[in-house]
Amino acid sequence: MSSQLKNILVVGASGSVGRIILDAFVDLPQFNVSILTRSSSKAIFPAGFTVHKSDYSEADLVTVFKGQDVIISVVGIGGFGEQKKFIDAAVSTGVKRFIPSEFSGNTLSSTVLQLLPIFGPKKEVLDYLKEKEASGLTWTAIWPALLLDWGLESGLSGYDLATRTATIWDDGNTVFTLTNTGQLGRAVTAVLERPDQTANKNLYIASVETSQNEILGALEEATGTKWAVRNTTTDKEVSESLQKLERGDFTGLYTLGLATSFGKLPGLRANYVRDEELANELLGLKMESVKGTVARNGRRYHSFHEGAYLVPNDEEEQDRMDLLHHIYRLLLKGELYLAPIGSAPQRVLDIGTGTGIWAIQFAEDHPSAPVIGTDLSPIQPAWVPPNCVFEVDDFDSDWVYHNPFDFIHGRELEGCIADEDKLFRQAFQHLKPGGYFEFDGCYPVSLSEDNTHGKAENFLFWIKEIRAAANKFGKTLDNVPQWKEKMAKAGFVEVTEFVAKLPLRPWAKDDKLREIGKFQQVQQIQSVESYTPAFFSRVLGWSEEEIQVFMAKIKAELQDRSIHAYIPAYFVYGRKPFE
Repeated sequence: MSSQLKNILVVGASGSVGRIILDAFVDLPQFNVSILTRSSSKAIFPAGFTVHKSDYSEADLVTVFKGQDVIISVVGIGGFGEQKKFIDAAVSTGVKRFIPSEFSGNTLSSTVLQLLPIFGPKKEVLDYLKEKEASGLTWTAIWPALLLDWGLESGLSGYDLATRTATIWDDGNTVFTLTNTGQLGRAVTAVLERPDQTANKNLYIASVETSQNEILGALEEATGTKWAVRNTTTDKEVSESLQKLERGDFTGLYTLGLATSFGKLPGLRANYVRDEELANELLGLKMESVKGTVARNGRRYHSFHEGAYLVPNDEEEQDRMDLLHHIYRLLLKGELYLAPIGSAPQRVLDIGTGTGIWAIQFAEDHPSAPVIGTDLSPIQPAWVPPNCVFEVDDFDSDWVYHNPFDFIHGRELEGCIADEDKLFRQAFQHLKPGGYFEFDGCYPVSLSEDNTHGKAENFLFWIKEIRAAANKFGKTLDNVPQWKEKMAKAGFVEVTEFVAKLPLRPWAKDDKLREIGKFQQVQQIQSVESYTPAFFSRVLGWSEEEIQVFMAKIKAELQDRSIHAYIPAYFVYGRKPFE
């Protein structure tokens, strides 16, 4: 039966759980995975998946379900009840396995259903699946409880990485199980690799057996700071959440979700090691450590469009971005840009502005030009030139600016772009005729004139794997040398490319290059610390211990004086034709 479970359809994959599951299939060629989403959805999915649009009518579902072996439903709250339609379509088209949208707290617990009556349709779907067993349709339900790493990144689990504040329920010693996102993805694929052993079963999985206090202790150790604690009780949190829901404030659902793990409530069955039959061994899953999870997530990540980017935005990363800005200015001999925009640009846009340092300095140099900087996080300073403003926005989304720009600038966005062609087209569309678009970034390849770069074997392997991880994540690092061609394809003319050598340490004889190498050595070590944890753990599946050992080896190589390596930095700009 295993070889027959090949064609997989993921329904409603635009949310966080859907992305986790899609990522798990990227390097598994034995599965042919496609996506079904609503016709009205504007969600962007990773490359390599066929996307079907549907109104979820019976006729549409039957058409799309034909030829599928497995339906994985990851619909949100509004779609729980619709799953019965999916099941009927699965039965009529000969689908072999249905995985319902569980992926949360234990809905077989009556206490959980009392807390979250909105989960009632989930229980009805499970009962309906059991009724359909006689038709030949098998099913598997997967319960991970809360997602530990996702909760830390998003801040929704009560641990605020930005303010170093934790909300602790009761005494904080209630023991429960949680699962990491990578473990959930592995569980889903493992179910399909073991079809006979997992048919018609409720499967409970976990990464850690822990408590709130243990998580807090690990966070304090990882961040090197004592956290502030806000104490609360289960009764208080549940009562306030129910009051919110009565007022139509659905943020109360998040807190009730936390109560399914953190709460002191009889019959919760939140410790799957103790209260249920854990399926880790059946699925080949290993338990993980709280410290290991916290160590790789003790840094702060973007909350807007959470999960779309794997580089942090905390103070350490902000310092690195500012250092990199200084390095770019050294490469450009003090200039902020290369495009010949003239002395009086009127409207300027800096996408992916980061700390805002480029936008601020541009605004200072051009006081008559309104400058807009956009980023996923509002981390920019409050005191800025009066002609400079910052907005929270995602450049991968559709741009909605009503007035065109004279100059659009982006820097160090390689590995952050879902669709470069779309981005370049949008830049073209939002420029005035004669306006310029400049895009700067480093191409991740280590080179040398004397072949000494080959001695840094771990660094070379890191580059290879980080590029593979970025491709798997759907935001490639490989296209920097193609920017010139892509810019011309978008309609720009007079497209110009300048490539500079960026020394990885101060080995050059030239004083300026040696100064650049001195700063780049520090920046490169910091970038290893920024990129490696999330890419290697969440995308490539490395353990925390493996990552720490690997990073130590890379840092040693980056300080080896006998290695004369550099990476190429690209500066590409083009002009929108005059009409």
